[in-house]
Amino acid sequence: MATIKIVALGGQAENGKNLYVIEVDEQIFVIDAGLKYPEETMLGIDKIVANFDYLIENKKRVKGVFLTHAHEDHIGALPSLLAQHPFPIYGTKLTLAIAEDLLRQEKVRYTGRKQTINSQTELKFSKDVTVRFFKTTHSIPDSVGIAINTHDGAIVFTSDFVFDQSAGIRYATDLATLGAIGQQGVLALMQVSRGVETPGYAANEQTFRKELTDIFDSCEQRIIISAYATDIRRVQEIIDTAVEFGRKIFIAGVRAQRMIDISLKLGYLDMPNGTLVGAKDLNKYREKLTVIVAGNSGLPFNLLYRMSTHADKMIQIDEEDLVVLATPPVPGTEIVAAQAGDAIFKTGAKVVSIDKKSLASTIAAQEDLKMMINFMKPKYVYPTSGEYRHLVEHADLATQVGIPYERTIIRDNGEFAVFTDSELVETLDRIVAEDVLIDGTVAGDVGSVVLRDREQLSQDGVVLVMVTVSKSKKKVVSGPEIVTRGFIYIKESQDLMDAMYELVNERLDACISEHGIEWSLLKQTIREGLGKYVFKQTKRRPMIIPVIMEVK
Repeated sequence: MATIKIVALGGQAENGKNLYVIEVDEQIFVIDAGLKYPEETMLGIDKIVANFDYLIENKKRVKGVFLTHAHEDHIGALPSLLAQHPFPIYGTKLTLAIAEDLLRQEKVRYTGRKQTINSQTELKFSKDVTVRFFKTTHSIPDSVGIAINTHDGAIVFTSDFVFDQSAGIRYATDLATLGAIGQQGVLALMQVSRGVETPGYAANEQTFRKELTDIFDSCEQRIIISAYATDIRRVQEIIDTAVEFGRKIFIAGVRAQRMIDISLKLGYLDMPNGTLVGAKDLNKYREKLTVIVAGNSGLPFNLLYRMSTHADKMIQIDEEDLVVLATPPVPGTEIVAAQAGDAIFKTGAKVVSIDKKSLASTIAAQEDLKMMINFMKPKYVYPTSGEYRHLVEHADLATQVGIPYERTIIRDNGEFAVFTDSELVETLDRIVAEDVLIDGTVAGDVGSVVLRDREQLSQDGVVLVMVTVSKSKKKVVSGPEIVTRGFIYIKESQDLMDAMYELVNERLDACISEHGIEWSLLKQTIREGLGKYVFKQTKRRPMIIPVIMEVK
């Protein structure tokens, strides 16, 4: 009998940063490596990833990173992870192509092994452990779920999915494989929980294509429409509608251009030759042009804002345009979405917002989740990828299809679920699973201290005090000079500045005469004295940085 452990390094009680670790005796299988987008208050932070220390410490036991699909909340942390160690990666053709492009963009030279899989692939890692895949319906093609088969039953990770009877062959769920996995026996079913509050099926009959057709049919001007670059299924609908009305297409957004180029090259997007135009032909086809403004997270809104304020070099929105907003803001992008909307209306352009009800959800709703449980017939259900309330509500939902509440496993990041002889056992084991904040580069955590400093700078500014002292004469030979940024308007606060100069001089003279030139003491004296005085006078706490320069 095997000892099986499940632990999330990211994805639990949060949106994004999906990274799950399955241990079967001494073998470790990593499922996905996603990022989370920062909140507005996280100044200068580009992305948030999981802490990889546990994987690096156990790198000899890691069999590989198994990717479910190419959305950034599932693959966006790969550059950060693979920069630390070249773990083998497994994924479908499109997923690996997009992952490789992401590694190139972040300049990570990956020397590990890549293996392309499909829904028929079965990988054997030991006598009792195999990994197989099953095709799922999602907004991006080549999405799969993963089943890690063990002697005690399978650990099944569904990732993002819906059941959609109208999905074409490129997106259709592999129901036969689902049934086969369920018949072989499932120990634990790991399901996404974000849609648990939505009744019915996620893929109800949608009217997006019909709305698009009505918009295009009545429009004789340039159409600018927003889209998420990774929502390939919706991008295809926009392309098909534009082609139907004889329109040319321009793709705005560098990341979107790469994503669409990859999908076209590999045959996951269809577009007639001559439909796509470049920047030099924008004016030539203006009235018969459809501009797809695409990107991830808040990028479509950022691009629309730039176009509306004429900061974009290629597209400037004006009163002759029709703007179609087909991207509901994801959590954390509400502010930039509102700003973009206001800017568009100021241009005088006609604006049409697609009703959210017309946009097919790509996250399993209540009936999808129950249907998957019925396919798999698991002994345990392990809710994943959602806020904590979603995990708890998922447990309630599972009872409706025969899973007792005590057989739903609710865990936070870093908390283990351990199985021995096919039974869940109590454990207090946990590992570090904190956020790692990335600013620009793939390596190095910004850290909470730096983030607090940035918040302080944004709120109260900075005061720089520069002094030159003579080591031999033991006195100040130049300065102090005080420079402020984001703190006060000097011309209107000269009295305060004069008092600050006087205080710094007094502190320097007293410190040097009593203790001589001791760098740390000089800086501490200036920082503490000036900080207390400034707060007393202004009720603000700017960052005070003393710079002491020494001459002979």
